[in-house]
Amino acid sequence: MSHMLGLVAVVLASLIVLLVSPWRGGFGFAYMGVVPGIAAVIASTRVAFLSAVTTAGAVLVGVTVSGSVPLSVLWMTVLAVGIVYASRYGASSVGCMITAQAAIVIVYGRVYAGAPEPFNQPHTFTGGLPVAAFALGGGLVVALAGQIFLRRFPGRLGDDLSVQDSWWYGASVIPLTIVGTWVCRAFFPGTHSWWFLLTVYVVLLPVSVAAIDRMRGRVIGTVAGATFVAIITFVVAEAELSVNIIYGLALIAAVGTIVFAHGSYTLDAAFLTATVLLGGFGSANNPTLLHGERVGLTILGAAAAFGALRFNDWLRARVDQRPEVTT
Repeated sequence: MSHMLGLVAVVLASLIVLLVSPWRGGFGFAYMGVVPGIAAVIASTRVAFLSAVTTAGAVLVGVTVSGSVPLSVLWMTVLAVGIVYASRYGASSVGCMITAQAAIVIVYGRVYAGAPEPFNQPHTFTGGLPVAAFALGGGLVVALAGQIFLRRFPGRLGDDLSVQDSWWYGASVIPLTIVGTWVCRAFFPGTHSWWFLLTVYVVLLPVSVAAIDRMRGRVIGTVAGATFVAIITFVVAEAELSVNIIYGLALIAAVGTIVFAHGSYTLDAAFLTATVLLGGFGSANNPTLLHGERVGLTILGAAAAFGALRFNDWLRARVDQRPEVTT
């Protein structure tokens, strides 16, 4: 427990430094590296360093191709195949979190506005460089903290899947990625519809029975987090220093996400929802509408992921029961 507290303290300190710096606008991008890093560092610091670099690369390419629907779908499909490959080493959760960060930049289309031209131009390679740099920094902070505090920690990943099992898993991941990316990018660009894809990747587990708990926890946690943020924003919206208060609460919520990353999934989902909503407070035209939108997209994404897994279970059972043809 003390090792994990040390990790949390280092990550918290780095986020505080970022929030009080002139580059506070990069908080959300840095957090893109923290989220997969937390999933990876529990396994090993080597996996965490690999996660940091891969996340940065994923969002860099994501920003670059985000101006094209076909290229966006193609890149997300490549990342989905990567999830399938990672599942053979028990790292599907890490792969899903990395892919979710790419989905955010592809659908939402934001870049770091505080950068000089041409590094603040959306849908460009140069515009993606600051985003990737912040994501890399967030991931490296987690990896370095893990190197200090978790070096002797008994790391663990999920269960390894066989090649055959991984492709059955991919039969859920890849179609959902293709359809979800196409719908979000083609019909809802520049919106928060990426939350649908984030929910899909969070819920998707190779075993649909295990996904039931994640689906339930995801929905309950999201509703709880959104409700809390709705109350907070209503109370402090007109107060002086409201933005500072909101960012301070976002920081606390980020710590909660780290603490419960491998504990209560309902609490983890609640803190993650609060972190994202509070972090986006300054750019939301209607915060209350934004909270309701998150809840709806969570329910839709959780149902889609769970439905796809259940359908694949049913289809595989039918295929396995098919009598072999003998000659």
